[in-house]
Amino acid sequence: MRLFKINKTTTFLVGIMMLVILLCCSNQVQAEQEGDYTYTVSASEAQITGYTGAGGVVTIPETLNGVPVTSIGNNAFFQCTGVTGINIPQGVTSICIGAFSGCSSLTSISIPQGVTSIGLLAFDGCSGLTSISIPEGITSIGDEAFVGCSGLTSISIPQGVTSIGDYTFFQCTNLTSISIPQGVTSIGDEAFDGCTGLISITINSATTTIDNNADTIPAATTIIGYDPSTAKDYATEYNRTFEVIDSTSTALSGA
Repeated sequence: MRLFKINKTTTFLVGIMMLVILLCCSNQVQAEQEGDYTYTVSASEAQITGYTGAGGVVTIPETLNGVPVTSIGNNAFFQCTGVTGINIPQGVTSICIGAFSGCSSLTSISIPQGVTSIGLLAFDGCSGLTSISIPEGITSIGDEAFVGCSGLTSISIPQGVTSIGDYTFFQCTNLTSISIPQGVTSIGDEAFDGCTGLISITINSATTTIDNNADTIPAATTIIGYDPSTAKDYATEYNRTFEVIDSTSTALSGA
């Protein structure tokens, strides 16, 4: 079963990378360079497409040649293993497909309030990342966004997020607990598969859809939710430990 899942994921990743390559090859926008960054400009907005610097803690500029930076493009920092920290300016609104994939030495990242979407595989393989606080305003976290972030011990999901995608936290082996806010309507296929250290997951809505797969939430994880709720239904179907949510607690609001 594990081999099948690895093959399925690998096939999916290869497909995505091929799609990205095709998109890049077909893109007629001319790349420009300033300092350590390559970028493209569209509608008077700059998207970073590559980084050639020495690494360390990187502060992404607010503008490039006077054009405001609004997005971190597909694979922009792909396998930049020397990067240990990222500071993203306030003007950025999107982190695209695989933007920081393979940045294995990345331990911290500052995501500003203006970001509204985190793309597919955005932090794939960032094994050194220990914690991340997603700001209010984020509405979309792409499939496999944090897959393989084995150093991740905590993550804060804001109220604005409406769904947890497929394999989002796949093999985040050191993630110990997570609280899913009330606004999340669905938890995707095997979203927490391989999270062997996950002690508890709190689901703050009685109606959140949980993908009907035994591997979506690990067998050893205690599910905390309402009674009745879809969380309890899942726990019952797959013989998980279930605890009724403490409705008087303010700590379970998604923080």
